[in-house]
Amino acid sequence: MEVLRGPTSVLYGQGDPGGSINLVLKRSRPELGIGASATLDTTGTRLFELDAGAPIDGERLSGRIVAQVEDSTTFRDFEKNRRLQVAPIVHAEPWNGFTVDALASFDRYDFTPVRDYLIFDTPYFSIDELRRIPLSRNLSEPTLPLSRIDTRIINISVEQALGGGWALGGTFYDYRADTSRYFELVAFERVPGTTTHNRILRIGSRIRTNRTWAGHLRGAFTLLGSQHSLYTGIEHLEGADNYFDAYYGPYLPIDTAAPIYQQTFIAPPLTTQRRGGQSSATDAAYINDLIALGTRLKLQLGLRYDPITTVATYGDPVRTHDTKLSPSAGIVWRPWEPTSLYASYSTAFVPQAGRTRLGDPLKPERSTAYEIGVKQELFGRRLAVTVAVFDITKAGVVQSDPADPGNSVLNGGAARSTGFELEFDGRLPVEGLSIRGGVAYAHARIRRSTDFTPGDVLVGPRPLTALLALRQTLDAIGLRNAWASASLFYGGEAVVETPDDGQRLPAFTRIDLAAAKAIGPIEVQLNLKNLLNQRIFIGNGGGRVVFDNPRSFGVTARYRFGAR
Repeated sequence: MEVLRGPTSVLYGQGDPGGSINLVLKRSRPELGIGASATLDTTGTRLFELDAGAPIDGERLSGRIVAQVEDSTTFRDFEKNRRLQVAPIVHAEPWNGFTVDALASFDRYDFTPVRDYLIFDTPYFSIDELRRIPLSRNLSEPTLPLSRIDTRIINISVEQALGGGWALGGTFYDYRADTSRYFELVAFERVPGTTTHNRILRIGSRIRTNRTWAGHLRGAFTLLGSQHSLYTGIEHLEGADNYFDAYYGPYLPIDTAAPIYQQTFIAPPLTTQRRGGQSSATDAAYINDLIALGTRLKLQLGLRYDPITTVATYGDPVRTHDTKLSPSAGIVWRPWEPTSLYASYSTAFVPQAGRTRLGDPLKPERSTAYEIGVKQELFGRRLAVTVAVFDITKAGVVQSDPADPGNSVLNGGAARSTGFELEFDGRLPVEGLSIRGGVAYAHARIRRSTDFTPGDVLVGPRPLTALLALRQTLDAIGLRNAWASASLFYGGEAVVETPDDGQRLPAFTRIDLAAAKAIGPIEVQLNLKNLLNQRIFIGNGGGRVVFDNPRSFGVTARYRFGAR
């Protein structure tokens, strides 16, 4: 997995202007290599992996297969995770300059949904009440069937070298996630004067699909004394999200202080059904140019065009069509060798489905991001430090229509997030000691809304976070091919709902330790997570909270033969 910071909207279209997550698929190996691992821990994790690759026809054809089997429990009572994942991969070079990479993946995942707690006033839970609830408490039932998601991915990429540093390529990507069954018990209102909460049973299914056909041209050339690296292409993207929810209720209540779980599965009469979905399609074109003006100055210029058609089937079908230009620009200047100054500007958008009370289609949510920073290399380039400030604004956010707040929506909401980031990564002037970490702060506020008061804090990640991780090789004390590490993560206090009514997620400090020793092709790694056994609350937005893992001890054994 790769974190792409800054203006990626030109290449990837819809999304957040602050960055994107790029999932980099494993490639086949041109030589024989076998790896296997097993992970066990005190919370009940049992995970086994196999990774094997080999040449099939010399250097022109090679294959690889990655498989994962899991049969785990967690620190929550009667919670299970079962998974079988298989992914064969093939790399081919049938003739010089032409490459083909193909991957197919199947993933069957059976699981117990993680039941969150609603944090509101008296009818629900409070932070003080959650402090007294055991971490193992589960508001579900041991007899409730497991939910299931079947995921299938096909990805094929081809590229032909054209000479002179140019290449022409294409990609086909097809994704389908079928939640054939979903069972969840939801605790909501509390019986006054007690710790008993009413529950409803939710049963549903969902199918998500995404498909992409794309072609690209890339190459390098010189124009007017400047070096250009050009990447341009066209894409056809289509996606759909269709679901069916059936709400049963009310289910049997539960006492969070002294729960009594039922021994049989009970299905109350069906009370509510909801079907719906949303699909979108676009034929996009983009161009991105990285321009080197000498050895110390680089510019990035990009533009993407998306005509998007969206169809929503929440009740009567609603079709909308939007066109969007997404420009981006960046500059990197190296005034002297170990220092780089940079600035970037990017835009992004998220299409919205539906219509306003007057029948007008909803417009896309728009966002704009600015970032300015400096990257400095220290200690003879052994340590890299980055300091940046950013400003991200969103406009056209969907909100309630004041004329009919219960039934109609409109564009017009706006929010802004400003902050800074400090990151460092590298080696310290101590033999075998490396360090990474950073501090980030984001000040996110609502600027305009009919649902909330301007100035209210946006619900989301903790505004202040910090990480410090140290890793030391142990050769100096006679342990060859061994290392030990320690990491500290701090999460500051966070607002759990908007408007802020004083229900805050408390700050926490988490410490993790690890050590590993390799003997030939075998490596054994020990992990101690949450050393201080901190009770950590994680906010899911909308006033929803779950518990993070308590202290746990785990061991992973790996075997590698041949290539790594």
